[in-house]
Amino acid sequence: MWVVKLSPELPPDSDGDGVSDELDQCPNTPAGAIVNANGCSIDQLGRCDAPWKDHGEYVRAIVRLAAEFRSSGLLSEEAERSIRLQAAKSNCGKSETRK
Repeated sequence: MWVVKLSPELPPDSDGDGVSDELDQCPNTPAGAIVNANGCSIDQLGRCDAPWKDHGEYVRAIVRLAAEFRSSGLLSEEAERSIRLQAAKSNCGKSETRK
């Protein structure tokens, strides 16, 4: 009996985001999420529940992240626009009394 190895063994990628566990800075990425080279999605980098100063700070952060993902070729112009719009419409960064 012969065993022939045709390709190198791939490093583990527990969350299936395409970034090996040893390089993944954002483990447990949801299935289907678009990630950067560090294995992080926009939602993971700009979490709604982070301690934002206000809604504007949250929106600016998401706009910046979406632009970075777009310039890296990870998002289409339409997807970037949609993400910016969702951020603007969200309650992220708003105080409990203003929601």
